[in-house]
Amino acid sequence: MKKLQPAIIIAITIALIVTAAFLSCSQSIEVDAETVPDPQFSLAAGPYNSPQDVSFTYPTDPTMIIYYTTDGSDPAISGTRTAYTANSGATFEVNAVNGTVTTVRAIATKTSYANSDEVSRRYAIVWKELTPLDIAISDFGVTVIDSNIYLIGGFTTVYQDTVYEYNTITKDTTEKSATFSTARKDTTAITMNDLIYAFGGRTSGAALKELKASNSGISIWTDIDTADFTARFAMGAGEIESKVYVVGGRTVITPATATNITQVFDIAAAGSDKWSDDDNMAYARYSFGYTVYSKRLYIIGGFTSTSQSSKFEVFDPALSSGSRWSDLDDMPTARSSFGAATVNGKIYAIGGATSASTICDTVEEYDISASSWALSPKTPMPETRKSFGIAVVNDNIYILGGYNASDNACNTVYIYDPVEDHI
Repeated sequence: MKKLQPAIIIAITIALIVTAAFLSCSQSIEVDAETVPDPQFSLAAGPYNSPQDVSFTYPTDPTMIIYYTTDGSDPAISGTRTAYTANSGATFEVNAVNGTVTTVRAIATKTSYANSDEVSRRYAIVWKELTPLDIAISDFGVTVIDSNIYLIGGFTTVYQDTVYEYNTITKDTTEKSATFSTARKDTTAITMNDLIYAFGGRTSGAALKELKASNSGISIWTDIDTADFTARFAMGAGEIESKVYVVGGRTVITPATATNITQVFDIAAAGSDKWSDDDNMAYARYSFGYTVYSKRLYIIGGFTSTSQSSKFEVFDPALSSGSRWSDLDDMPTARSSFGAATVNGKIYAIGGATSASTICDTVEEYDISASSWALSPKTPMPETRKSFGIAVVNDNIYILGGYNASDNACNTVYIYDPVEDHI
């Protein structure tokens, strides 16, 4: 066997020493680079219906510091970040303005440790309470011109002959000068060509066979011919290509009698030709949700004279006579006296009564293009409500007045942002 030369032995020895030194150094670096655990939030991400307080549940080590931001900036960079320590007891409030979200970004730090990974949570306050109405009122007709919502007739402790305007910009309530000759509630209102039309309604004793019209100034009401209009209240109505389709409703107060009729009001027609009959709904009902989208009228839920309904139908006047109504999937929650509104191709069914003694805060979403209801409800209203006014302005849904859980008329106004109502 050959003996190793001294030079080779020296080279191997040096290599072993270098390798051992490298391994020792690497182990030392691993210890020095220990990473701080990620911070934990006290509140789960998601949409909420009221302002929320948020804090961090970690660290418990007072030598650790969490830096966080709420303006979207990087918490690893000094500037707008805020420091939070275990002993600070601090919380911060998520109180996003309606239509916006707050994204909280955070990292945990400790001297001689590597920073934690960044953790973020998205919060959206999708329900917000606004300046209330000047009057506690329910069971009124509601319609919109520009940024103003009009409350027509209604009930406080007595039937109303009034019209109120709620300005969604200033949040002011203004009583208009025109009054009805007969006080009423459960009238149905629509806007067409900047004119407000009020269909039917009821007094304490009977359904009204009336149609009134006024401009946005509401200085005077003008009578429109109703010789062929069926007296009723708590009906639905929708304008499609300059014609108003008046659907369903209640024709008799006692005993409660629902109807399934569809009548068409054509303002451009002459005299008695303004009214005509169309295909009837499959289900007689009143106090239902209704909304128009893409030249179709959607009718949801309501009361059948004996119970709450979940039935869902759509009316398309472009189809052949006799086949203009189609059934859609039932609403998940059967109810009446609720509101329906459409934003970005989705219908929102909000609040209402699920029985004679139960009012709900439920919000359910129907995707028109997918022809399906969302698998789980959306963020509920801040409180239960029925018989309120519902209106859409700039893709926000307004809920005005109605009956609260104590079955009293109220003056509360809420705004709901369905676009941001997601995780």
